[in-house]
Amino acid sequence: MLAWPSFAMLKKSLPYAQIDVLVPEYTKPLAELCPWIDNVIIDSTRKEDQKRLIATIKNENYSDYICLFSTIRNALLGRKAKIPYRLAPATKLAQFLFTDKLKQRRSASIKPEYEYNLDLMKYFLQKKGIFTQAGKPPYLKVKQELKDKLKVQLFAKMQTEKLKLCFVHAGSGGSAT
Repeated sequence: MLAWPSFAMLKKSLPYAQIDVLVPEYTKPLAELCPWIDNVIIDSTRKEDQKRLIATIKNENYSDYICLFSTIRNALLGRKAKIPYRLAPATKLAQFLFTDKLKQRRSASIKPEYEYNLDLMKYFLQKKGIFTQAGKPPYLKVKQELKDKLKVQLFAKMQTEKLKLCFVHAGSGGSAT
């Protein structure tokens, strides 16, 4: 979800661009819901899947590769797939495997994660000489009927009839705080 505003910006700024994402299996359903994503590629970390994954990426002949979170592994994927322009935050040792990087200091948690992602997209668009257009929230739209149905199911599961719920997410470290 923290990447959705950046996908919205990218699609609004480049409406005819094909936007594919490389995500772990557990985030696939969420990526498939995103209206600004055209295709979802599952990022398998299993060694026996790496050649197939690189071939899949290479066969698409991508011109650009933007990593919102850089690791040595995803840096090597883009490099081995011979993608000419590869951008990532300049935060880890992997930054040297990208063709371009943006210094962000994400670990300082000065702003929310989605804003760092937006900064990366703005940087990319500016480098390409493309006018930046922001997407508008809400980024996830759910029909009221579905909300009502899920609320009834949740109340039944929790064995309560209370009309209000409060959810607290303590964060998951890094700049997510």
